[in-house]
Amino acid sequence: MVPMPACLIGYRVAHEAIEHYRITEHLPESNRRIVEDIGSKIGVQVSLVRVEPDDGDPPSDYYLCCLAIYRCRPFEPEALLAINIPPAFYKLPEVIVVENNDLQQLFAPRAMIFSC
Repeated sequence: MVPMPACLIGYRVAHEAIEHYRITEHLPESNRRIVEDIGSKIGVQVSLVRVEPDDGDPPSDYYLCCLAIYRCRPFEPEALLAINIPPAFYKLPEVIVVENNDLQQLFAPRAMIFSC
């Protein structure tokens, strides 16, 4: 799978938090099982997105998202703000440790989306 441009709405999550969740929930090393398990706990479909850095940048960033779609260009700001975020998605920080508790909306030039 090759990283592609994507638009995301989600919480940034440390790779260590994902691994800790996987171990404490006794899940196999499968991104699909992680998103299925988290999604079932909050009642919303979730995608795990790995945002790849440009060459020479720090390691990849990870996001747990309620919206993650491959797109060649960003959404218009008005369109992105108009997207309805499921209220249950705001419960995600109660299930897994997220960075800064800030829901982020971003365009990632190089991303890989894992969903169920």
